[in-house]
Amino acid sequence: MRISLLTLALLSSLMLIQPIHGQDKKLEKFFLSNSTLSESRAPLYIAQDLKLFEKYGLDAQIVNIRGSAINNASLIAGEIQMAVANGTIAITAAARGAPIVIVGTIGPTRYSLVSRSLISGSQLKGKTIGIGGFGIGDYFVLRRLLPKLGFSEKDVTLLPTGTTSSFDRLNIMLSGRADAVMATKSNIDRIELRGVKLNVLTGTEEQNVDVSGGDFFTTREFLRTKPNQIKAVFRAFGEAVRIGRENREVFHRAIRRYMKEDNPKLIDKFYDAHYYFALKPRNMHPLETALDLDIKDMQATVSELRGRRAADFIDPTALKEVEKEGFFAWAKF
Repeated sequence: MRISLLTLALLSSLMLIQPIHGQDKKLEKFFLSNSTLSESRAPLYIAQDLKLFEKYGLDAQIVNIRGSAINNASLIAGEIQMAVANGTIAITAAARGAPIVIVGTIGPTRYSLVSRSLISGSQLKGKTIGIGGFGIGDYFVLRRLLPKLGFSEKDVTLLPTGTTSSFDRLNIMLSGRADAVMATKSNIDRIELRGVKLNVLTGTEEQNVDVSGGDFFTTREFLRTKPNQIKAVFRAFGEAVRIGRENREVFHRAIRRYMKEDNPKLIDKFYDAHYYFALKPRNMHPLETALDLDIKDMQATVSELRGRRAADFIDPTALKEVEKEGFFAWAKF
């Protein structure tokens, strides 16, 4: 009788131990490159903080590699398994033959053209606008915005600042080297919390201009041979978003730890404007409309992009399978 009871107890305990997405297996090493420290990456920081990658079977390390071109090279060399960086550069590389594919989005970048001295976009003629550089993100966005104000690129002087940080560009403007700059909302908030008043002359939200802020991309071979690792990243990301939407403090803690930002008012602004944590729920599907505009901008200098669409460089298969499991179910529009 004792043996029967013991056997029953063991069977009952085994029934209670249900493995979750590979927790019963050895964790798989996974290197994820993040091209910039930004509040847009908060779900990744939360997933790292709460050990959600481990929960879904990955021994994930987030490494910071600046520059999409370097990320592309690292992917192809097998040094990293996935990158979160500028998707347009990944698309350009793929159009030229690199085996790279976009599998998800980090969300859009919301740019504003701001000034301290100018109060209206109508005053821009003959003025100097600071940009990161020719041929990169904010330059193409500015080219889309200027015609909406009645100007062309020839009506202004563009100053390549050499920095992709809009916070640095704002400080360059405040030093007097530019009359206006392209900047992200979060960095505008950061400057204004110092007591500096900035005037928004126009912006992507005001003009309904779509801009892709960053994308998850990997190699087609890795997606084909290791789809479960890609899906594990999406599960961890999706759960991080769900937890963050339910508990704002989780977001605050991640921003304090990874971005070294401890101003609660600023962090609240980050949260309220965040693509994934703001009122309207979102999923991770790549922003095809924005990427199509990027491709159109670059066709003049990248002949391989002529006649191509963003859909040619996107594979949403892994993401759709994760959605079928119930992840991002909260993201119903």
